[in-house]
Formats: sequence, C-alpha cells, structure tokens
Amino acid sequence: MLEGYNYIATKDVSFDRKINYNNGIRIPFNTQFRVAPNGNVLMCIEGGSAGRKIAILNEDVCFGNKLACFHNYYNISKYLFCYLQSPAFSQIFKGEISGIIGGVSINTLKSLFLPLPPLAEQQRIVEKIESMEPYLAQYDKIEKQLTKLESGIKDKLKKSILQYAIQGKLVKQDPNDEPASVLLERIKAEKEQLIKEGKIKRDKNESFIYKGDDKNYYENINGKVVNITEEIPFEIPENWCWTRIKNLFKITNGFTPSRNNSTLWIPEINWLTVEDINQQGKYINKTNQYISRIACSKERIVTEHSIILCCTSASIGKLAINNIPITTNQQFNGLTPKFESFVDIEFAYVFFSLIKKKLLDIAGITTFPFVSTDKLGNLLFPLPNIFLQKNIANKLSLLLNKL
Repeated sequence: MLEGYNYIATKDVSFDRKINYNNGIRIPFNTQFRVAPNGNVLMCIEGGSAGRKIAILNEDVCFGNKLACFHNYYNISKYLFCYLQSPAFSQIFKGEISGIIGGVSINTLKSLFLPLPPLAEQQRIVEKIESMEPYLAQYDKIEKQLTKLESGIKDKLKKSILQYAIQGKLVKQDPNDEPASVLLERIKAEKEQLIKEGKIKRDKNESFIYKGDDKNYYENINGKVVNITEEIPFEIPENWCWTRIKNLFKITNGFTPSRNNSTLWIPEINWLTVEDINQQGKYINKTNQYISRIACSKERIVTEHSIILCCTSASIGKLAINNIPITTNQQFNGLTPKFESFVDIEFAYVFFSLIKKKLLDIAGITTFPFVSTDKLGNLLFPLPNIFLQKNIANKLSLLLNKL
C-alpha cells in the first residue's frame, strides 16, 4: 500500500461525528497538499452537509476543499468541538451561508465570535458533556426504535383490524342469522335463475363448499366430493361459508390496444393503468387514458362498483373500486360481483386487500410474477350474509378513519 496521509473528503465524515480513514486514498508524505494535524477539528463548510458534518481527527490527514480544519493552537479542540455542535453556533453559521452551492468562507469563519471561558471551565464543560454521551447514545437508540415502531404500527394495526374483520371477529355474530347451508342454497337458486335468463353461463366445474360433521371442509365439484381442509386459511363463524372467487365474481382480463393504430385510442372508453390508482387511491372516478369503442368489446368493459386488482408485475396486489365503467391494461383484472344481493363491494375490497402474499405465492418466483384468471378464480373467499358484510364494512370505515 502507498505510504502517506489518508485523504479525507466530505463523504468520509459521517453525521454521527465519525471519520472513515480507510477509503483507499493516500497522499504522499512529501506532498504540498493541505494537512490537518491529529487532534484538530474537521468540519464541512460547503454544500448540503455544511455545518452538519464535524469530527475530531485521530491522525494527521490531507483533506478536501469542502472541509475546514480548526487548528488547535490553544489546546481547546474538545471545547471547540462541543461548541461547533451547539444550536447557538448552528444558528450563527446558517445565517452566514451564501453562494449557489451554499457555504461559509474561511475568512467569514475567522470573523465569527467564540465564547471562551477559562481552560478549567472548558474542561468542566467537556467532561460534563462527555459524561452524558452514554445516555445520549441510549436515547438516540431508543428514539430510532420508537420512530421505526411509530412508522410501522399504523399499517400493522390496520392489517390486523382488516384480518379480524374478514375472519368474523370484528363484529358480534348473531346466532339467528341464516346458517351457511341456507346461504349456499340461496346462492345456487339465484345462479340458476340468472343462467335461465342468459345473464351468466353455467360453470363447467361448478362447486360448493361445506363443513362436514367431522369438522373437515369438503368441496362438491359436479357431484365429486373432495376434502379441501388443508386449503382453508382460517376458521370462520358457523353461519359463514367458503366459496371460490369464480363462483361470486366475473373476472375480466385487461389488455392494451396497439399503439400503432391511432383509431384505437380515440377518447371514448376509460382505460385504467396503475398510475390512476397511485393518483386516486381506493376509488377510481376517472382515468388518464382512453381507448375507442372499436378497440374494446362489451365483454372487456368492467362495470362500476367492481374490484380492480393488479395480478402481475411489481404492483401485484394493488387494487381499487371503480365508480365508473372502465377497461384496464393487462396488469389488471376486473372482478364484478355476479350476485349483487350476496356481495357487498366494500367487504370484497377488504378481502382482496389482504391477499397480496397469496397472489405472490401462486404467481411463483419469477422475474415477472403473473396470476392467471384460473388461479385467481380458484382462491377461497369467506362469505357471510350481505347484511353482516355491510355491518363489517361500516365498522371498518369508522375504525380506519380513527387511524
């Protein structure tokens, strides 16, 4: 390694008053470069760190032009080090900052006043401050922990409340509510009616889920019964039922028309991207981009009061409720309730806001995660009656507003 002085730049002085001497840069001992002697104070006086980065040297160093060395002619480095960190000096220093980059010149620094007590008093001041350093370090550690806790507790508490809601633990259950078996029969009857009216098509793999006397969960798929207990993510109240998302929601794929054909981009139909959710949040009332009617079939349009869910890319799990009819790009799927009398969209939003991890799991570990409509449709959905859904959604709204 080259013999010489360690070279210290502004980046090598940290905000916690430490210096990185091992940055790999050395200046030969016979240099004409400026040398800051051991025991002296080094402070940044120019740029964004001016007046904020300051330390005492443990060895002789060469230093950069944004730093100033306070030479210790009168053995007052430790007192000076304390004073230069004080609010009183900080206020004076900030008042002298000038120039485009922002800094204080050496000549200006030389002209600033320094309150100078006798050496014995300086020593007492330094000793008192040094005696407090362990307490300050502990306080700093606790403050950082508290800041981290405060920054995360809101999200953790919100998630816990949402999880309680979706498990039926947030509001009191009424034992007089219709049981899950009756709820399932009502859903099946309404589905048959909608099939007769031609509003929906019969699912080739139609199924319903029920809890057996042995406390296991079973799924009847066109007469074939399968034990699915291991799939059940958590227990729900007795008068709730589990069902597949595809049994409750029509799933609509998003798409992007060719950018090379201008006739497909006439502003006639709202076309949603992740930018719209980033800007508007939970409710979508407009979109930034539009496509033409000839670019989009009626089946591609997601009717209002549906769930818009991102099922691919880095934004997987991001969602919203559309208050207007829209189409989306291929990142999103629209989930429109097939039976309005059985699904409250606000309750559905709670459920879908909690399944990001599940979406990532079924998407697989790839550079471009993707959840197909089949995989999405096969996820389980906990379903109470519509009145309880609305009650849960209203209670959540009150709690989350308080958060």
